[in-house]
Amino acid sequence: MLKYLRLIFGILPALLLEWPRFAWYARHPERTPLAVRYRRIRRLVLRLVRLLHPDFHIEGRELFRRMLEGERSFLLVSDHVSLLDPVILIFLSERPLSFVAKKEVMSYPLISPILRALGGLSLDREDLKGSVRVVLELRKGLEKDEAAWGIFPEGTRRKDLEGPVLPFHPGSFKAALSAKRDVLLLAMEGQERLLSFTSWSRYPIGVRFLEGISMEEAAEKGRTTVEIAEHAEKVVQEGVARIHEENEDYVRRGLHRLPWRGGAKVR
Repeated sequence: MLKYLRLIFGILPALLLEWPRFAWYARHPERTPLAVRYRRIRRLVLRLVRLLHPDFHIEGRELFRRMLEGERSFLLVSDHVSLLDPVILIFLSERPLSFVAKKEVMSYPLISPILRALGGLSLDREDLKGSVRVVLELRKGLEKDEAAWGIFPEGTRRKDLEGPVLPFHPGSFKAALSAKRDVLLLAMEGQERLLSFTSWSRYPIGVRFLEGISMEEAAEKGRTTVEIAEHAEKVVQEGVARIHEENEDYVRRGLHRLPWRGGAKVR
C-alpha cells in the first residue's frame, strides 16, 4: 500500500500538470520540435522510474552511448515482457526515442497520447496494406536521423517469463535494411517486478546491449530480413537467459530486501 501511495503522491501532481501539454503534443506534434517534446516526457519518466525503486545492472553501455552520439538514427530491438519496456528505454536514452507499437496500445488512455506525442507508429499485422505503410513511415523516420526508434519484434508481450523469447517477425527489420540504418540488439529482464514485492524493496532490472548490426553490410552481403530476424532472436534469447539467471541469484541472496538508496548497483 505504501508503494502505491508513494506513486500516487509522487507522480500524480506532475502528471496532471503536464497532461494538457502532452495531449497538445499528440494532436499537433508538428508545432513543437521532437527534442522538446521528448525532453518534457522524459522528465516525467525519470521521476516515475525512480519512484519504482529499480536497481539497474547494465552491460554494454558504451555500445549504446556510441550509437546515441552518432549522427545517424538506429533501430533499437528488444524482447518484450511488460508495458514498462518503452518507459525503461526512455529512461535510459537521452536521445529522442520513438516507437512502433501494435494498434491495441494506441487505445490505452495513458500510453497512447505519449506515444503519439513522440511520433510513434501504430502497426496492425493483420492489415497488409497498413503494415506496408508503417514500414515506409518508419523508413522515413529513420532516414531523418532525428530520433532513434524502438521496436519489439515479438509483436506482443511474452507471458511465459521462464520460456524462450517469441519468434521475431522479419518485417520488423525491413525499414532498417531499406534505410541502411544500424540495428542495436538488447535484452531486458526484471522490469515486470517493478509493481511487486514490498514498498522499499530494490527491483533488479538487467539490461544488456548485446550487438550492433550494420545494415549497410547486411545489404551488401544480400542478407534477408528472415536471416537477420533469426540471428537477432538467437542473440537476444541468450542475453535474456543470462540476465534471468543473474536476477534469480539476486533474489535468492535476498538483495532485493535491502533498503533502496537511489538504485545503486549491489551485485
